[in-house]
Amino acid sequence: PKLAPRISPAKTWSGSAGGLLSAVLGGMLIAGLMPGALPGAVWRGAVFGALVAIAAQTGDLAESALKRARGVKDSGTILPGHGGLLDRFDGLLVAAPMAALLSLGAVGRAAFWYVGQR
Repeated sequence: PKLAPRISPAKTWSGSAGGLLSAVLGGMLIAGLMPGALPGAVWRGAVFGALVAIAAQTGDLAESALKRARGVKDSGTILPGHGGLLDRFDGLLVAAPMAALLSLGAVGRAAFWYVGQR
């Protein structure tokens, strides 16, 4: 089934779930491979991956909603056939700040997802 057919007709629930699962597994893998990681790091890595994946999906859907509101198919012509330059980076524009904020919290040991070292 479609995720948001009025906003982005090509997006599906299965694609969104696949992206979320990949991000969760990637976060778990990276956190688990860190030498000297604190107990529970793998699960915090999973949460980190999930939050970043949700942020990316939100950015993608938000950009699609803006395009639909303006009545345009592509966000530009710099990358013909790809929906425009913004379509290549819409998820990243939301996911990168989310990852940075989560990481800054981790460095400052102020957040529950701190992986840390012993």
